[in-house]
Amino acid sequence: MNQIIVGIAGEEKAQACIWSGGKYSNGWKSARFSLDAPKMPGVYYIRVRYAQDYSCENALDWWKIDRPYGPTLESNIGFIHIQGD
Repeated sequence: MNQIIVGIAGEEKAQACIWSGGKYSNGWKSARFSLDAPKMPGVYYIRVRYAQDYSCENALDWWKIDRPYGPTLESNIGFIHIQGD
């Protein structure tokens, strides 16, 4: 089973699983998801990667599988900008 997981760069695990299915995705689809934003001011990159597990819940732990720092900048799909006071 393949999943698509999303999270914030530098975190220990992904926060959302936005697709879970078989070998193929059956084309482009849209997905709604939410992330818990960091509290400290700064720019945080939202990244995506695939996982291979039997459930979305377990797939979230794939964030750093074979990548000790998680997905790299090539996996960026957006960013969160937290402004200070």
